[in-house]
Amino acid sequence: MSYEGPQLPIGGCLWQQFDSPTPDVGVIIDSLERAVSQGFFGLAAELCDRLSALHGDLLTEHPAYRVRIELERLKRTSYMGYTESVKAAAAKVLFSIKEERGRLPAREAALWERTALGFRGWASTDPAELATDIARCHEIHKELAELQPVPIEQEAFLLGLIGRAHCLIGETKAGLDLFARGAQQMWDNKRFRSWSHLQVRFAEHCDAAGESERAASIARTFLDEAARLQFRSHLSLRAVHLLLHASPEIVPDEERRQMRFRWEVLVHAFGVSRSRTAFPLLERILADSAIFSWDDLEFDFRAQLRAWLAQRTPEEMESVLAAYYRAEGYAVHMLEEGAAALDIYAVGQPVSGFWHAIGIQVKHWGSRLTKERLPDEDGFADALERIKALPNGKVPQALHWYCGSAISGPAQRLLERRAKQCLGNGCQVLCTDLNDLVDRLVRRPEIVPEVVFRVQISNLPSRPPGKSPRRRNP
Repeated sequence: MSYEGPQLPIGGCLWQQFDSPTPDVGVIIDSLERAVSQGFFGLAAELCDRLSALHGDLLTEHPAYRVRIELERLKRTSYMGYTESVKAAAAKVLFSIKEERGRLPAREAALWERTALGFRGWASTDPAELATDIARCHEIHKELAELQPVPIEQEAFLLGLIGRAHCLIGETKAGLDLFARGAQQMWDNKRFRSWSHLQVRFAEHCDAAGESERAASIARTFLDEAARLQFRSHLSLRAVHLLLHASPEIVPDEERRQMRFRWEVLVHAFGVSRSRTAFPLLERILADSAIFSWDDLEFDFRAQLRAWLAQRTPEEMESVLAAYYRAEGYAVHMLEEGAAALDIYAVGQPVSGFWHAIGIQVKHWGSRLTKERLPDEDGFADALERIKALPNGKVPQALHWYCGSAISGPAQRLLERRAKQCLGNGCQVLCTDLNDLVDRLVRRPEIVPEVVFRVQISNLPSRPPGKSPRRRNP
C-alpha cells in the first residue's frame, strides 16, 4: 500500500532560511505543518518561535501565513491532550479567519475554518455547542462544493464528529457506527494517513463508552498499520495509552510491556522527553503505566528492530550508523563516493585537547566478510587523504567495521594487521554484527526515532539530481 500526503518534516538546512535576509517564510511554514503532522513537537515549537520572532511584519502583511501558523498551534495543542486550550486556540483561528476573510483565498479559508471547527468539536463536551459547529460544517461543505468537490477526508471526519455528538447524548451505538463508517470510507479511498487520525478517535470513543475490548482491537489495528505509515508519534501514543489503560484480561502482561517500551521511545520522538508533567496526554499515559525497569523495556522492540535493520540497503545502513554516532555526541562526516576503505568519519568532542576519531565501514552490510573483500593499503591511504581534507580531520584512533552477518577469523586478523599498518599501532578494531548493533540501540531507545527519521530523510525523492544518499551528512 502507498500512503498519501507530505512524508517527513524537512530535509535540508532550515537555519539557512532563518539566517537569510529574505527568508522564504512559505518554506518554513510548510516545514512547521509537516513537523506537527509527524508529531515532532520540539521542532514545531522551535519553528513557531522563529516565525514569531523573525517575521512579525511579514505575517501581518500576509494573513494567510498567520492563520496557518495559528492552525498548527491549535493542532499541536490538541495532539498533546489539552481541552480548554484547544477551545481557546480554535477561537483564535476562527476570529482571524473572520477578520481577514476578504484577504484570504476562498477555498483555503473555508477549509481552515472547517478544520478549526473539527478540532474544537473533538474537545467539546456540550452537545448543543457541538451541534452548532456541525451545522456550520455542513454549510462550509456546501460552500466548498460550489468551488470544487468536498475532500473525502472532510466528509469522513464530519461523520466522526456527528458520531461524537450521538455519544455525548447517550446514543452510543449510533455514534460508534458513524465512526466506523467514516473510518471505512477513508480506508476504501486509500486515505490512510487521514484514516489513522479517525481510527484513533474511534478507539478513544469506544473506550469512553465502556467498550474497552473493541477499543483495544481498534488500537492494535492502527499500530499494526502504523509501521507502514511515516512516523506519527502523537497518534501512536494515543493508541499505546488505550492499551496501557485496558484491563489485564484485555491486554496481557507481555503486550503491556511492549507498550511501555513504545511509550519510552515515542516521548523522545515527540521532542518532549523531559516535559512529561507539562502535557496532559503524557501524564495520563504515565499514570496508566506502572513503574517499569529497563529490563522490561528491552523485552519487545528487539525483534522488530532487528528485522528493520536487516532490510536496510548498505546506503541506508550508512545513514543508520551516522545517526547513531551523532546521537552519541560525535561530529559525523560522510566520505565521498569511491572511498573504498571507509564510509564514515566520526570525531568526538575534545577532552583535555584530545580528539577521539573513528573510521567506520558499513559496505559489507548484509553479507559475510572474507579476507578477499577487504580493502588494500591503497584504499586506506585514499580514505586518510579524504579525512585529512575535512575540518579537524585526524588519523582515526579506532576502526569500527559493521557486518550484517559475520566476519571470518582470517578476515578479522587481516583487518587488524592492516589497521595497525595504515592507521598506526594504537588503532583499535571493533567488528560489529547485527545482533550487537540491536543491543546498542535497545539500550538507547531515545535515539531510535532519530535513526529512523534520518534514514527516511536520506530517501526523500526531493534530493537534487546527481546526489546519492552517501553525499548527505546525516
